[in-house]
Amino acid sequence: MTSHGFTYTNDMMLKSEEERKYNINSSKLKSQFSMNETGDCPGFAGLYEFCQLSCGGSIDAAQVLLRGDANISINWGGGLHHAKKCEASGFCYANDIVLAILELLKFHARVLYVDVDVHHGDGVEEAFYLTDRVMTVSFHQYGDDFFPGTGSIDSVGEGKGKYYSVNVPLKVGIDDDSYQELFKTVMDEVMAKYRPGAVVLQLGGDSIAYDVLGRLNLTIKGHG
Repeated sequence: MTSHGFTYTNDMMLKSEEERKYNINSSKLKSQFSMNETGDCPGFAGLYEFCQLSCGGSIDAAQVLLRGDANISINWGGGLHHAKKCEASGFCYANDIVLAILELLKFHARVLYVDVDVHHGDGVEEAFYLTDRVMTVSFHQYGDDFFPGTGSIDSVGEGKGKYYSVNVPLKVGIDDDSYQELFKTVMDEVMAKYRPGAVVLQLGGDSIAYDVLGRLNLTIKGHG
């Protein structure tokens, strides 16, 4: 096929059609899920497959536990704790953690979620803010408009979920000893009172010292 002296091959036409469909779908996604080109959640080719892998890995990890094949399972491509039901946020497009917890709730009456990322686990907290079947506990840097700006100590849940959201806002510069003392004090009480059937951990490494965004002062050993 030629036009103005330029020859189009069937392959080029097919590629152009695929790009057109991708651009249309991408526009719908950006509108529906608050994605954007210049912010922290741009669209890209293969995004849906990426979400499938991330979410599928966490669902599989939950199923491994439910089958009794292991006591601990890890999804190295998971932990996208900022994503909301209808909003991509903070480099997180789909919340694999929420899906894993929902899988665990099919068997366990209570699931505990613990988040030690430098940022507040807002997407997971929001998903279970109204239920007592999931307790969310987040240790995170807070204040000075630090992203995502949520996670104050008085955010405790609502309705049946009141007091089942626990937030531990941290000041800049907290070190290993102070963090460990605080963590053990809080978590000893949480485990004793809540007695979960399963625990889901979000182990974001950005709470380690010298992260380009966070300003906590944990060593790799302290984080471990």
